[in-house]
Amino acid sequence: MPEHRAALADRTGRRVRAQEVLLEASARLKLDDAEALRDIRRFDEDILAWHRERTRWSLDVEDECVRLLRAASAVPIRPLHADLQLRSPADYPREARDYACVVWTLWFAQSPIVTGRGTSRAFLLSELAEHVQRQAAAGRLDQPFDFSRRTDRGCLRRALRLVEALGVVREEDGNTDAWVEQRPDGAAPNAVYRFTDLAISLIAPLHLRAARALAERLRRDPTSLAPAALGDGQPGEIRYWRALLSAPAFLRYDDPEAFDALWIDRHEARRDLAAIGDWQLSITRYFARLVRPSGVRGAGRPVLSTLRSQDHAALLLCSAIRQAVHAGRWPPPDEAFGCVAVTTDDLALLLEEVAAEHLDRWSDELRDRGSRFEKVATTMRQAGLIRGPDREGRVLVLPTAALYRAGYVTPNRTALEASATAELPQMSLFDEGA
Repeated sequence: MPEHRAALADRTGRRVRAQEVLLEASARLKLDDAEALRDIRRFDEDILAWHRERTRWSLDVEDECVRLLRAASAVPIRPLHADLQLRSPADYPREARDYACVVWTLWFAQSPIVTGRGTSRAFLLSELAEHVQRQAAAGRLDQPFDFSRRTDRGCLRRALRLVEALGVVREEDGNTDAWVEQRPDGAAPNAVYRFTDLAISLIAPLHLRAARALAERLRRDPTSLAPAALGDGQPGEIRYWRALLSAPAFLRYDDPEAFDALWIDRHEARRDLAAIGDWQLSITRYFARLVRPSGVRGAGRPVLSTLRSQDHAALLLCSAIRQAVHAGRWPPPDEAFGCVAVTTDDLALLLEEVAAEHLDRWSDELRDRGSRFEKVATTMRQAGLIRGPDREGRVLVLPTAALYRAGYVTPNRTALEASATAELPQMSLFDEGA
């Protein structure tokens, strides 16, 4: 009997860990943990049953990978590559043409050039470049791609680095950097790549109606302060699970109906979470989020880190926002959603006040006043702390910004040692809710 209980406990632990690993692999699609991969395949029916009832997400099982096919119910606040580790900082996408190259690279995976080579799925970089240039010329781009230009070759390299980090392609031979830096009067270098099974995983889940609706929304105003819910017709219970498992926080502002359903179901939701890992539901009357105990295995990358200057500035700005509201300098949060509406100038002025006090503690990336506000605002947007600024110069400070109080403190050492170790950011949380 003890052996039976031990075996049952081991099976339960492995099933829970399989769910954890699958949900943690939100960006990088390939799972390098062979044991976890075996457990996911072993418990795939249990995993599917859990999601069938709550998120309606499906599971894609391939020879090289297993992937949870997620569908969003809200506009994403973080770019896909935010949590990826690329080869160098210069490899991260920086413009729309980079993402266009990503899409055309995936399209190329289904071209006769690649599929005609059977299971190898190998291709030359020059073949991909020719395909992208031809497709762009047939499309509606104001400036079609021309890979005789180094700037366009750089776009394709960044696209390849992104899909490589996702595990979609592998560089088998050659040198992509040399191809980008080639001289007009020299022989053109080349590189050999191979598509993996993951290419199909990225292509298959695309829902054209949802994609077109999102494209139209972003075309009207990509920085809109409007609620992020997509209005996909799913029940509230499905929407709140998708929101909880896909974003740093789920705001009542974005979907009041689904949020109110979560509030009613909050105790049941906590029990459901216990079946898939050690996540805990933290909910206030304005937002909900999943938190994990510190020190647990695979706790993931924090949304804000004490190791980055831009995150320091964002955290300190949150503290300044609290003070501005409490002092009556800024309007109070609205009763329904807990948001504070201000102007871009209001927020920029507050940041400069913070910078005047702390700039000497920040890295060089924040020294330039001209770019400082956009860098910090982007960090706060992607952390789910603000919306905007929009085209009319408005900013919406979200209730999640009230989670943070930060300041620099000097460790309790001798004065000489303290001056060498410098200041450390300190955070505290409040208002954890029901």
